[in-house]
Amino acid sequence: MTFHFLNHIGERNKARLLFFAYFVLLLATEHHFSFMLFNLFLAYASLEICFLLPLFQAKKTSELPASLLVHTLFLLMSPNVFYIVTDLIHLNAFPFRYTSGLQVKEWWHFMIL
Repeated sequence: MTFHFLNHIGERNKARLLFFAYFVLLLATEHHFSFMLFNLFLAYASLEICFLLPLFQAKKTSELPASLLVHTLFLLMSPNVFYIVTDLIHLNAFPFRYTSGLQVKEWWHFMIL
């Protein structure tokens, strides 16, 4: 199954669209992993700053303060990306005993995380 409308938008907009879709899904359905909303926002902020980095390349000395500010902000925000990865540790709370029958709640949490 392909989504043809996604072929007409840029890669950045695909990332933004998927972020907002996932954010809305978490807001609407999941209350057990509410910490994911903040972690997701921090990771997305890093992504947006990454998109801005090429615009803040200092070409003149007068542009250097703005460039240093944005690059420093990116360096400070980039560790937040790994919080999404560490959220997978929370899946250890579920045994995933697939031989004992389908546990829909466990697989839902797996899909959300």
